[in-house]
Amino acid sequence: MINKNVKLKSNLIYKKGTPRMTVIAGIKFDMGIVIASDSQATIGGILKRVDERKISEIEKFPNFRFNFAGAGDERLIGRAKEQLIMECQNREINSVFDFKNACEDVVRFIKQRYTEGEEYPNLEFLTGIATKQDFGLLRLYPDGVASNVNYYDVIGSGMLFAEYIYSRLDKENLSGIEAINTVLYVVEEIKEIDPNCGGLTTVSVLFSNGNFFKYKDYDKVLNARAKFLQTTDDKMKPFWQKMIRNPFEIPILDASTSPSKQLNNDERKKQENNK
Repeated sequence: MINKNVKLKSNLIYKKGTPRMTVIAGIKFDMGIVIASDSQATIGGILKRVDERKISEIEKFPNFRFNFAGAGDERLIGRAKEQLIMECQNREINSVFDFKNACEDVVRFIKQRYTEGEEYPNLEFLTGIATKQDFGLLRLYPDGVASNVNYYDVIGSGMLFAEYIYSRLDKENLSGIEAINTVLYVVEEIKEIDPNCGGLTTVSVLFSNGNFFKYKDYDKVLNARAKFLQTTDDKMKPFWQKMIRNPFEIPILDASTSPSKQLNNDERKKQENNK
């Protein structure tokens, strides 16, 4: 007979090489931080729900604000968030560095309470922080180390695919809209190829001055934009197919020979031939 307590305890332990059944993408741009995720929850590979908010609402404090999205055991994620809020209430935080120390103390607390010996908790998260002094995007690893994210990072499924997409971007000059479109595209594409990811895509935007968007204000807008990106991506497929069949016939792209313009020219030629 299986000891349920042992099985539940095992879910709290991080197992190296075990993929996260979620996708959380974060990106830092000149004016703030964007974090996006899917909303499908699975336990043991079994679908639980498709409307889970993996990104918390913006937490507001007098000197700073932060957003938070976690992957791993949902009980540990909730406990870590509660502990992080308490840490923020009980200490002075005036910079990203101060907040980073608070995050590391949270993971240390979780490890001491719920794991043993060399075990690490089944928990990692991305968090954006905006203080009056600076702002940043942090990734917390299961071993308790907090790392500054200079441009982007992804937790969970499809990390290598996201790396491929991000590598094609002008990462140093992204506007807010471009940052939102980027994380939307990453999450939407990963949902297409990974059965463990699904549901609506949710996004949290925290600006460097502490302003933010609320979920209820833009969920529908963002998902309409996600559908548009997917439709555009589908229209690009003929161009990529041409490139694979004979890349030497494809000129070096510039503004006048962009894929979208090439597609428009092809469609115009088809219309002329049909007349």
